Parts: sequence; C-alpha cells; structure tokens
Amino acid sequence: MIDFTKKSLASKGFGAKLKAARELRQMAPEVAAKHLNIRLDYLLAIEEDHFNYLPAGLYSKNYIKEYASLVGIPAAETKKWLSENLKNINENNNPFSQKIVRR
Repeated sequence: MIDFTKKSLASKGFGAKLKAARELRQMAPEVAAKHLNIRLDYLLAIEEDHFNYLPAGLYSKNYIKEYASLVGIPAAETKKWLSENLKNINENNNPFSQKIVRR
C-alpha cells in the first residue's frame, strides 16, 4: 500500500508566513491594508512573495517590516529574512534606485 503524505500547495516563503499569521488573527486583508495605510494590491503581493510589484527601495522593506509587526512576527526574524533575501529588491530595474553618474 502506498503511504501518501499531505503537502501544502501554498508557498512556503515569508509572504505565506505573513498571510498565515494574519489569518490566525482572523484579520481580513482589507483591514490589514487599511491599518498599515498601504494599497491592498501591495499587501497581496507581499503575501504571494511578488516583491517586484512593490515600490522600490526602502518603501517595500518598510511595508514588509510593518506588516510583520502587525501580525506578530518578531522583528529580529523579519530583519534576518530581509537581510538574507531582499538585499537588492527592485534596485536593478528602478532608475530611482540607481546611482546617477555625471559625465
């Protein structure tokens, strides 16, 4: 007989962790977005690990930090994840994140 193990189809990224923490607190995404003063599509992008849809630079990192704080994820864990995974978030494609070189 084959032994099947149940696997989650959800993403195992940090966004999925944020979403699970929000759902554990029984908070609707619209409520979280309003509390954080960010657009709902940004909040959903974070939950789906689509960080390139967020504004460039510090805005996206601050959105993630604030969201993690709202749902009770320790700041040290968030800071560690950001330093390991989002060093160059949106910096390659955003002209406002690049250095200006005078000729």
